[in-house]
Amino acid sequence: MGEYLLSITTLAISFDLLEIMSAERYKALTRAAVSLILIMAIITPLPSLIGKIQGDLDFSMGDSIEGEDIRLASFEEGIRGYIASEFDLLREEVEVEAINFNSNVMKAEKILITLTGRAVLANYKSIEKAVNQLGLGVAEVKIEI
Repeated sequence: MGEYLLSITTLAISFDLLEIMSAERYKALTRAAVSLILIMAIITPLPSLIGKIQGDLDFSMGDSIEGEDIRLASFEEGIRGYIASEFDLLREEVEVEAINFNSNVMKAEKILITLTGRAVLANYKSIEKAVNQLGLGVAEVKIEI
């Protein structure tokens, strides 16, 4: 990039000298020609720069398997956050696994909830009932000591 700026600066200085040395009646013509050449010199590398920028950026969502994994993880994390906030539990002590998850309707056949640590003292029947009322799948709570 530094070489490019140096060449543009050198070109501009050379054109200024050419304009100064040109005869009075050719000044307008010289100025127009110099301006066009300078503009061409400045915009010539733009297509390659744009190509590099486009090559560096990747906005694809990946293949459908990765998309499914993201939706599943978001679904499980959402239920985990809901349980943690509703029952005043630490997120780290609540694990959620969606069995037979359907990302089209964002529901699972079964939602396995595992409580660990202090969360094992929570009322597991209330957790099952609350998750079942969400209508996202049948909840089953396990306690892991």
